[in-house]
Amino acid sequence: MDRRSFLKEMIHDLADVGKQIAGPYIEEKLDKIDRATDLITGVSWFTLGELSKGYDEQLVNGILISFFTEKEHILACSKTCLDCHELAHWISYQEELRCPECGRSYSLRHQEGTLNLKHYTVKKDTGGWQIALPAQGAAFHA
Repeated sequence: MDRRSFLKEMIHDLADVGKQIAGPYIEEKLDKIDRATDLITGVSWFTLGELSKGYDEQLVNGILISFFTEKEHILACSKTCLDCHELAHWISYQEELRCPECGRSYSLRHQEGTLNLKHYTVKKDTGGWQIALPAQGAAFHA
């Protein structure tokens, strides 16, 4: 082995050792930043039950949530019309939520419509899917 390849290998090995030492420390700090961000924004994460393909509903932390699953993408929104506070109905043949009070609708497949719904963030975690909802004590519109 010549001097050049030796130094190159030495630098590569030192970089790997640095990554192994600093990796867990950086990961821990990023987790703390995520938790602090959730605390500041008033968000709590809740684990979801099994979701079926297409349309599904779950009661999460006392809030009825509509889910529309297509491949690995999940759309989550409330079932309550934010304008008239009426519970929207699922119209399966049109794949949309419709408010019986004001007549507005929202297509979950195309993500368009005039029905005003609260949308929620969903993420995939090691334990399954999780949804971000307002933390206890945080104000939100039902």
